[in-house]
Amino acid sequence: YVQMAAGAPTEMSRPKQQQHTAGFFQKATEAVMATSERMPDGSLPVRGYDFNNGVNHSQLLRSFKAHGFQANSIALAIEEINKMIKKGPNC
Repeated sequence: YVQMAAGAPTEMSRPKQQQHTAGFFQKATEAVMATSERMPDGSLPVRGYDFNNGVNHSQLLRSFKAHGFQANSIALAIEEINKMIKKGPNC
């Protein structure tokens, strides 16, 4: 490192590999640590299934509704399929 007057190395004084690595981590941090936005009213809190109480497959599938975006879509599809099953083949 080339020390500057203040005593801290500058970005220009770092070897190329360290500049690349620092840039990578900065971009990754910015992507992951994005500013959160307020959830719309009526949104379900995200939570997982509690396996401490054993496994109930029906409850496990119902819990997908609060697991996140993709699991929520699966849960909504399961609800629609269950509605069609209840209506029977003549719906």
